[in-house]
Amino acid sequence: MQEKQLILPEAWRPNQKVVLSQRKPEVLGVMRGQPGSTPGIVAPVNVKKGTRYIFEVELVGNCPIRFYLADSKRKEIPLDVVEIPRNRSQKNSMSFVANETGQVWVGLLIRNSKLETRAQSGDYFELQSASLSSVPSSSGAVASLATMPSRISSLPATLASILDQVEHVFIHLNEFNEVPEFLKRPEITVTRSQQFGNLRDTGKFVGLREVPDDTLFFTIDDDIIYPSNYVTQMTAALDRFDRRAAVGVHGIIFPRKPRSFFDRLAVHFKSSLSVDLPVSCLGTGTTACRAGTLRPEIEDFEQHGMADLYFAGLAKRAGVPLVSVARRSDWLYDALDPGEQNNTLYQETRSNNSPHNKVLKQYGPWGFAEIEKSVAQVSVASGKDPLSAEARAFVNYGLWLERACTGARVDVPLTENAVSLAHTLKLPDFLREAMFSKG
Repeated sequence: MQEKQLILPEAWRPNQKVVLSQRKPEVLGVMRGQPGSTPGIVAPVNVKKGTRYIFEVELVGNCPIRFYLADSKRKEIPLDVVEIPRNRSQKNSMSFVANETGQVWVGLLIRNSKLETRAQSGDYFELQSASLSSVPSSSGAVASLATMPSRISSLPATLASILDQVEHVFIHLNEFNEVPEFLKRPEITVTRSQQFGNLRDTGKFVGLREVPDDTLFFTIDDDIIYPSNYVTQMTAALDRFDRRAAVGVHGIIFPRKPRSFFDRLAVHFKSSLSVDLPVSCLGTGTTACRAGTLRPEIEDFEQHGMADLYFAGLAKRAGVPLVSVARRSDWLYDALDPGEQNNTLYQETRSNNSPHNKVLKQYGPWGFAEIEKSVAQVSVASGKDPLSAEARAFVNYGLWLERACTGARVDVPLTENAVSLAHTLKLPDFLREAMFSKG
């Protein structure tokens, strides 16, 4: 960290109707001034263009709270971290890259509770400390992707969103007659199908052979825009699992013996997720891991166009958990308009998923027992369970279902994170009611 700047109580200003108090000189109390509003506190801070910052707070309260960031004109900038847990005194942080030199606004807002019909006027939180720190631009991370000529229109936007977050980018060009001029720069290494063959999506793993074990290896897609805090937040997720897992945004949970590739629960990369959730498969357009944790060879991908499934199978055999990370909705978004989203691997798989079904069978069984087996290895190695209470309860409930509902049933705690998770997974109402404890 560099240039840590404390944000003192006197710097904060009310946002909407709040009641401010100071129990101690360094502690600022914030109470909702009226029901149904989203009040909070904001403070101006000075930043330098292109610098990455971490805004860290320590607080306790009785209501959901979200981070706030706005430019000098108070136009809000969307953030990845939406909610801070209630009733726990702990440090929470969000990161951002400054788009301009000058003043921006950071803050904390009280959110309306999803479990209540209306916001309560007694909602409050106490801000015990707050700071803003710049972080080194070097992340120790690299990104890697594969592309094809039809994605030449979306590729520049994808690169622009990730280049300043990593030290290097590897790009495999499938069926390009020549290397585009905008890729001829020192921070980009290009490989071509003329040398390796048309590897399709497998090409995003070519760069893995070039990096040491401690490198954080991000596989990305050529049609996604990544937020400015993508690498920072994904790295934080890796750290929560002691860098012994692969983490991602788009996730899939398969049953023990799936009938087809689409027999699954999906957590789409645009969806919110309230807690880190272990899954069976990750979309390799939104995945990161320590290179030494999982290093598949190109030869491990027996067919190309199914990188997600082969990566999942290889991770399962290696005992490496796959984790879909907690995030807000629309944290990532498409670089292509809906009308431009043609000739995708997803569309191809929808029309014929027989090859995927064979690979599923090859690496089976799947399901919660296999998920738990890999998570348990992290627990043993790190000496702690890396899952939240809600994620742990969902995994245990899945195990109970796989045992044909025999043995002691595991209830899922009725918390906002659990309710949000059930909605994200689109669980049927009857299953939601069965899973939640009634106490």
